[in-house]
Amino acid sequence: MNSRAISCLNAVAAVGILMLSTTAFGADSSSSGVPDSALKGKKLAYVACSDLNRWCREFRHVLVSALEAKGVIVTDLQDPYDPVLQAQHLDQAVAQKPDLIALLPTNARSVIPGLRRAKAAGIPVINLIGPTVPESDAYYEASIENNHHELGEFAATNLVEGLKKEGRKTANIIVVTGAQVQPEVAVRMDGFKSVLAKYPEYKIVDIEDGNWDQGKSANIARTLFAKYADKGGIQGAFGMADHQAAGIIQAAEQAGIPVGVDKNGLVVVASNCFKIGMINIGKGLEYGTATQAAEPTAEFALPLLEKALAGQKIPKLSLMTEGRVTKENLDKYRDFCSAA
Repeated sequence: MNSRAISCLNAVAAVGILMLSTTAFGADSSSSGVPDSALKGKKLAYVACSDLNRWCREFRHVLVSALEAKGVIVTDLQDPYDPVLQAQHLDQAVAQKPDLIALLPTNARSVIPGLRRAKAAGIPVINLIGPTVPESDAYYEASIENNHHELGEFAATNLVEGLKKEGRKTANIIVVTGAQVQPEVAVRMDGFKSVLAKYPEYKIVDIEDGNWDQGKSANIARTLFAKYADKGGIQGAFGMADHQAAGIIQAAEQAGIPVGVDKNGLVVVASNCFKIGMINIGKGLEYGTATQAAEPTAEFALPLLEKALAGQKIPKLSLMTEGRVTKENLDKYRDFCSAA
């Protein structure tokens, strides 16, 4: 068993009481057990992606609002997936000497110099959402993550299921990822490929960086549909987030390509859920997604951040459980995934 797996088991043991009061996939913010008096006046620097991204906007709204309501003084430093700007923001945060820095890295390696300075200044830093890289581990107090490998596995499982329902003996697949400077994208792709490896008849023909952007994802898909039109066409598509999948669907429809299993058309899947995904799955345009939803993820992270702000030890790794979403269980996840 590797050290990351051991850390995960330790996290499960340490937050066992906490998880008794959680929803199926997230934690109730009241479950930290930290009194408001222990949080009032504490200073948190929140360094993360900007409100230009809807997932980041909703995650911030839940997390920051809840902490501020308990008297935490939050310095909110946003970047639009700009590693240079985020590195500057991290230095700014260190200079302000907060009690805690919560960091959602745009580039896991470009923040390492800032992490070193935070460590030297005695400021604890907690990593959020994505996995860390080995060279940064010594500088983080803890890491609170989605299970990105699981998210990738669910996307591939949904894609294979959709292609099988269409009776496809072969298929060309395109992938439009999130920002590839983030390690979670690589981990999610590892999960995706680990499932597809069992189905060699289904081949990934192109992987492009959509930077978590719907418009860019649509443009990439448009180009790839044209590129492979005389090479067997495209039968499957993985847009890493629901809004990216929506961009792919839009591009396919504009190109006159049928979309959805009901039409024996392009099978489109995603791996973290938004309201637009719930709508498209309901319409049969998107086959399925997975549960990296902004609001439940924030609710999972919140009690752990409260404990850290109060000076309590939290597990080195806290890993959120994810779920697979298709039309068959859409009612179960509709509200869960519709905040953003």
